[in-house]
Amino acid sequence: AASLADFKMRYQEVVKAEASSTDTTQVEYANKSDSQLLKVLQTMGDTFTRWSDIQTGEPRIIERLLQEILRYEHGCILKLKELLKLRRDVIRCHEKALETKIKHDREKATLENTGRMDKALRMDYKLKEDRERVQITYDHALYMTKGLFFSEINRFSTRKVQALNEMMGTLSAAFVEHNKAVQEVWDNSIKSLHSRR
Repeated sequence: AASLADFKMRYQEVVKAEASSTDTTQVEYANKSDSQLLKVLQTMGDTFTRWSDIQTGEPRIIERLLQEILRYEHGCILKLKELLKLRRDVIRCHEKALETKIKHDREKATLENTGRMDKALRMDYKLKEDRERVQITYDHALYMTKGLFFSEINRFSTRKVQALNEMMGTLSAAFVEHNKAVQEVWDNSIKSLHSRR
């Protein structure tokens, strides 16, 4: 874009210099075809200006498309991170339940080994609850991992491929339209030049 702006500025200097060559107060002899030259230069200047305007918009098209897809991908990654954290929390709950069960198993064994059978029998209710809690947390972690977690990873991967395909399709369509606009600028320039002959 900077080089196009530089070109436009330099081109305007050329037009200004050529325009002064038709002014009889500035030159000794004004060429008869100079007025036609100025028309051609004006057409060229208009063409370059329109072309430059189109080219200047091109990076914005790409930037907007990429920003949208990246914003979507970022959102998906954040959701996946939340899911991973939730999975870690579920696994920690299972590990904690398992640790509690092991601790109570050891306590019961110690009570039995020291002959305190009445207290050991009372531990049976706690151990039953511990086993149930271990099984529930294990099932929860297993179902989350196998069901939700892996299906979410698959959905994320599938959606990422779809999003990238959509981005490329949209980008392709944008460039087709961009190229049509560029072609129209140059077609109009040619028509304008031919009509002045």
